[in-house]
Amino acid sequence: MKRRLKHFIEQNGLDYPILYLTVLLIIATLIFQNRALFIGYIFGLFLTLYISRGSARKTRTLILIFLSLIASSVSIAFLFKTDSTEGRLLIYKLSSKILSENFPKGIGLNNFDVAYGNAQIDYFKSGHYSQKEFMLADNIIHVYNDYLELIIELGWIGLVLILTFLISIGFLVNNALKNNVKSPILLFIACVQIIAISIASLFTFMIYQVHWQCVLLISFLIVIYFNGYLRLKPVLILGVILTGSLMAYHFGRYIVFKNDYGKAAEALSLSKGGYFDDANKLYKEVYPNLKYDNAITASYIQCLMDNEEFEEAEELLANLLQRNNSSVNYDLLGNCYEKQHKIKLAETAYLNSIYKAPNRFVGRFHLFLLYQNTNQSKKAKRIGMEILKMPVKVPSNTIEYFKATVKSELRKSDMLNKKA
Repeated sequence: MKRRLKHFIEQNGLDYPILYLTVLLIIATLIFQNRALFIGYIFGLFLTLYISRGSARKTRTLILIFLSLIASSVSIAFLFKTDSTEGRLLIYKLSSKILSENFPKGIGLNNFDVAYGNAQIDYFKSGHYSQKEFMLADNIIHVYNDYLELIIELGWIGLVLILTFLISIGFLVNNALKNNVKSPILLFIACVQIIAISIASLFTFMIYQVHWQCVLLISFLIVIYFNGYLRLKPVLILGVILTGSLMAYHFGRYIVFKNDYGKAAEALSLSKGGYFDDANKLYKEVYPNLKYDNAITASYIQCLMDNEEFEEAEELLANLLQRNNSSVNYDLLGNCYEKQHKIKLAETAYLNSIYKAPNRFVGRFHLFLLYQNTNQSKKAKRIGMEILKMPVKVPSNTIEYFKATVKSELRKSDMLNKKA
């Protein structure tokens, strides 16, 4: 067995470090259950081996390996975490509709989540959906395909950027591996990473995550070095500058506004203790610098509502929903309208919360209470029966409480109706 393995490795131009790397990468992706990266690494390893060690003799073997890996990749996609796969089909379905309506202009950079949220609300409002789609719909930020998302946001410009990126990958990786016949393990790893991330980006969001951005950047610099375009020292300097710039882009605001973030944390602590006036003073002070931090804005809004400052909370919610139209924020808006006795607006906001994430109980429960409190008994009964019949995605004590409360309130209503 050992001799056969050694013969196979020598015949196919492999070496033991590459074999160990292959096994390690595959085991790691299986442990973390990342199907997209598993498929990416499989293709990355195959293509890198083919370019660096390919020959007429080995092509047949590599093609057989390639075909078997495609079959295993498809099997993994549909046999493991099938709900996740089917949930993404809904995302692709609605994303394709957004693309067809906005190409070639696009919807603008970083606007996908809001556009998708509106599309999902309209989709479930229409009533033409399957039970599976109902159960799998959620608050979505990314399309789970970086290329599709970029084209949706930037239109033809995004398409040009993607083509440029892919052509650059092909040229740089091919040249580096061809010019270094006995590919150093560092170059091999860099090429595998670039191809793996590029492939995985078809099935999930990779480029939007800072750690994968760093891996991609470093891998590109290694490939550029082995292409002979830059010497080691300029590559290291460029790496430090670009990585530093990337870190500054993602985390610089936490350093620049360190004191403001500290005050926001203090405000959150004060609001939890019931000191709403003091908390709101701090929130108001830091809000101009931190208004694009959705979590802090939501905490500020909740504090305003706890302090019965509903008009200001409504204004901030309107701004927040332009950036993040999640079911939670629509539910909060409904609560804000309800406190101000704007019943029709509250109903619309709660319905949007339901349509945005139809399998969640919170929006429906709050809408049920709104109907109960405003004597809309027919609507209350209808939405109450929906809550009682709804399948439970993730069981919890909160859901049990919602169902028990609805059942109790409906019984009371029936008794009152009988007496009347």
